[in-house]
Formats: sequence, C-alpha cells, structure tokens
Amino acid sequence: MGCGVSQAAYKQQTQSPISPTKNTTATTTTTSPSDNLPHENEISTLKAADKVVVQPSADQLCATKSPSLNNVPPHDTETILKNESNVADQTSSNKLYATTTSAPRNSLPHDYETILMDADSVITKPSIDQLYAGVFLNNKKKKYWVDKVSGGNCFLVYARDLSITWGNDRSYWQWLHIKETSDVFIDIAKLRMVCWLQVIGKIELAKLTPGLKYEAVYVVMMEDGAYGWQFPITMRLELPDGDKQEHKEKLLKKTRSKWFEIQVGEFIVNANKNEGFIKFSLLELEFDNWKSGLLIRGVVIRPKN
Repeated sequence: MGCGVSQAAYKQQTQSPISPTKNTTATTTTTSPSDNLPHENEISTLKAADKVVVQPSADQLCATKSPSLNNVPPHDTETILKNESNVADQTSSNKLYATTTSAPRNSLPHDYETILMDADSVITKPSIDQLYAGVFLNNKKKKYWVDKVSGGNCFLVYARDLSITWGNDRSYWQWLHIKETSDVFIDIAKLRMVCWLQVIGKIELAKLTPGLKYEAVYVVMMEDGAYGWQFPITMRLELPDGDKQEHKEKLLKKTRSKWFEIQVGEFIVNANKNEGFIKFSLLELEFDNWKSGLLIRGVVIRPKN
C-alpha cells in the first residue's frame, strides 16, 4: 500500500472534522480494519485503540505496494522505556507539573467540581495539594492538575484520547503500556509506518481558567531507528472563533530516545467567550513518503507562565 491520492481528494471524500459538542469528552473515533487486539487491561506491548473514526480505508489513499515490516529497522522501544527512570520526569515533568511558588491556597480552581465528575476515583473534598499532584480522568485518557504559579487548570490529553488516523490498525500503529506514576500505567502510541500522518485532539474551552494565556504542546519521542522525517510536519491550533495558528516543525534532527515537546500554539481564555473547543493537530499530509519511529504520549494544555 502506498499513498497515491491527493490531499484534496481525501478531504472531499472522507475527512470529517471534529464537531464541538458541549459537555462531552475530547474523544473522536475512527474506522479501521477489523483486527481484534488484546484487552486494554492486559499489560502488553500491542494494544488496540478503543475508539473509531470515520475515515478512508488505507487502500483508498495508498495505491502502491507498502514496504514490508521485515524491512523496517529494528526498534528497541521497550528497552528505551524501561531505561527511563520515570517517564513523567522524562516528559519535562518540572514544566508539566512542578513549580516553585504557589498561588493562594484558599483559591479554588475554576470549575474544578465539574471537572472532577470525570475523575477515575471518587473525590468529594479534594485538597489543593491533591489538585497540584493531579487527578486521572476518563479511565486514564486525561490528567487534570492545577498550576501552582497561576492557579490555572492544566490538562494532559493522553494518546488514547486523540484521533489517530489508522490508530487501531496494528500494521501502522502499535500501543505500548508504560508506567506514568508508581501505581498507574497509561498507553502511548508508537508509529510503525504510515504515509498519511494525522493526530488530532481537542479540549473544552470552558474547563480552562479565564484570563490566562495558555499553550498546547505535543509530548513525543523519536526512536533511534526512526526514518522518513526529511519533510517537516505541520502543527495546527484552531480556536472556536475560527482563528487558526499553523507552523512547520522539523523532526529529522531531534534528539532520539528522549521525550520532548512540540508547541502547537498559544491562546488567551476570554471569560466572556468560553464556549466551544480548542482543537490541536500534528500532521504530515503533503508528501507520500513512509514514516516510522514516532511515539506519542499526549498533548499538554497549560498556562504559559
């Protein structure tokens, strides 16, 4: 299978944008071949995506013969991840969760009660320290915490809550189960090979703290054997009012086997205009070359201090 169709043809026939729906989680779903993968509670290096998005079949977009998986350079992803002393630390944990000064401890976070309705465990009267540490939401598909400096709400949308084209086809993507905290495991997406790269997510604007400037960043890793990244990827941020930010990012010379961040864009939350969703995308749709070796942990949305 190769990539023989134009981006315009794909959009005209198949592409279905994420439609904002109030009071729903940021999950979109995609169709894929009918491979049944292991149950999500199994600790396994191969896991199936648990959501479905209407999209073209691989055969529609890719008409030439695909390279054999036997020809893909060997990747020692499990060794890389096991050698990380703490995955959260490798993902710029100081930037994600920890800060040195605190907001007033009597300040209750914006809309925290509504947010905690999606918590994985029952939390009736959370302490501010508990919110600083973070709470898992929607069966570990998101994490919520409060920034100590600004007092603003922060979110990590994990890979399982992103819409990944062909993400549930194990010919193209693989799901790895890794340690996030001492007693919590999360899923990350590993790109085996695709020519049409599209990873999209969203967050409800009303859950972000009004008056603050935010940034959205993808947290990713390049394997030692990654290939096909000679062309830049596109990072795109779309706001509910139609404003759009977009820029190119080159991954070819990024540090290998270490988590790093790619900024998507920045925005300010207006207290009077907080309806709709912030949409973020990581794309490479212009060239039909095959790409491999990218790992995606998720997208962080946090105040830009």
